[in-house]
Amino acid sequence: MARNPSPPPPNADVFAQQLAAAHTKFAGAAGGEGASQQVMSGFAEAYRAWLEALSSKPEKMLDLQGRYMQEQMKLWMKAIQPDEAKAEEPGDKRFSAPEWSELPVFRYFRDSYLLTSKMMMQAVEEANLDAPTQQRMRFFMRQYLDAAAPSNYLMTNPEALKAAIESRGETLQEGMKNLLADMEKGRISMNKFYIMDLQPDNSLVKYGVDQGHTVFMVSWRNVKQKQAKVTWDQYISELIDALEEARRIAKVDEINALGFCIGGTLVASALAVLERRKKDFVRSLTLLTTLLEFSEVGDIRVYIDENFVEKRQKQLEKGGIVPGQELAGAFSSLRANDLVWSYVVNNYLKGKQPPAFDLLYWNADATNLPGPMYSYYLRNTYADNKLCKPDALEMLGEPVSLKRLKMPTFVFAAREDHIVPWKGGYASARTVGGEVTFILGASGHIAGTINPASKNKRSYWVNGRMPADAEKWFAESQEHPGSWWSEWSTWLRPHGGKLVAARKKLGGGRRKPIEPAPGSYARERL
Repeated sequence: MARNPSPPPPNADVFAQQLAAAHTKFAGAAGGEGASQQVMSGFAEAYRAWLEALSSKPEKMLDLQGRYMQEQMKLWMKAIQPDEAKAEEPGDKRFSAPEWSELPVFRYFRDSYLLTSKMMMQAVEEANLDAPTQQRMRFFMRQYLDAAAPSNYLMTNPEALKAAIESRGETLQEGMKNLLADMEKGRISMNKFYIMDLQPDNSLVKYGVDQGHTVFMVSWRNVKQKQAKVTWDQYISELIDALEEARRIAKVDEINALGFCIGGTLVASALAVLERRKKDFVRSLTLLTTLLEFSEVGDIRVYIDENFVEKRQKQLEKGGIVPGQELAGAFSSLRANDLVWSYVVNNYLKGKQPPAFDLLYWNADATNLPGPMYSYYLRNTYADNKLCKPDALEMLGEPVSLKRLKMPTFVFAAREDHIVPWKGGYASARTVGGEVTFILGASGHIAGTINPASKNKRSYWVNGRMPADAEKWFAESQEHPGSWWSEWSTWLRPHGGKLVAARKKLGGGRRKPIEPAPGSYARERL
């Protein structure tokens, strides 16, 4: 068969001009002062820098483009005349159904998409950009490519089409119902405390009680207009009151404290204030997926640059409410395929109802935050990373230093955590001044933490040393099967004090029970 003549090579100067025109067209599309507009403005700046980098060396991009076209031609020929040998599967769970391989047109959709994704990511990696801009552009491109996957659209998803045909369109009707229902209620991060007490068989609270501990809980309140001016210091003050109240009710001299995620950041800050006031009634500290040192925060960094923080600070430091959806949406985008697009495919294209999964229910139950508290947190942690620096911050009029916290500390991080990357958790563990036990668990931010000992699932890593390099710690660590809860229970037992008869009455003194757990705060929805 005669070969088609090759097209004339494209002109590099013309290509550079085309890139410049694309930049000009895009640059005006992102403006405004809201949080979303500020984020888009940051992405627009990264996109501009990327186009300029490509324009400066168009030969490299043209070479990549040429190789891409050759590979595309090979894919098309394979789709028309497939090889007899079984093709290698791509290993992407979005395309795991047999229809993606068995039907030529959908095989081409899949393979063409994967090739395009590879080429576009390569174009980002090979551009001459500074590290923050490249991280942002890499994330931006990944978001775009994830959204463009053929699995996300009905007419290019053979699984969804097959289900629609076999159900005589019922899956499409159910998918539309799911979509309308979600639009009506506004699917949606600060989440409420009951993650620790979802149901008896995965409750860390029940586990603690079963080990002989008396457990008190502090909930995030769903902020409304009345609390729109609450500050970081007010959160710290209320938390200190709660710690002291728990000690009074239990009638003990010392207590153990535990904090999860930003709750851990607040607890550590509160203890630093108490240390300056010579109040050392907290015997031990447990931090679960918590950041105290904010140099390793992962892809959330693409949202939080100096420009974003400065504008949000001006907007919020004197009052305002940060919607829970703003926070939840940002964190969900860090794992868009798992937390966004898989939901779109299963619930809207295939018409399935989401499984009754308690961890996902909690994950959708976000709370609002007060503007002044949020702007303080953004500025002094993600932006300036001051919390880990001795006496760099004052809270409640006290200079605070985590290095002066001398109580034994247990720190848990999750290896696949997209909110608190485990290396950030490890660096945070090294900021406190007492003896530290660091445990790394399998899975992510929520599932890694809520891993009940009774299930004996997953695994965790232990290393008695704490070298400066997190990778060195991991290389020298030992993996153990099962849940980290057992390791924590063994560590906590010596700090629990003497055993007493189980309390039969809730509350104490002037503190009377108000209502059954989890309480009205936890039942409020956005």
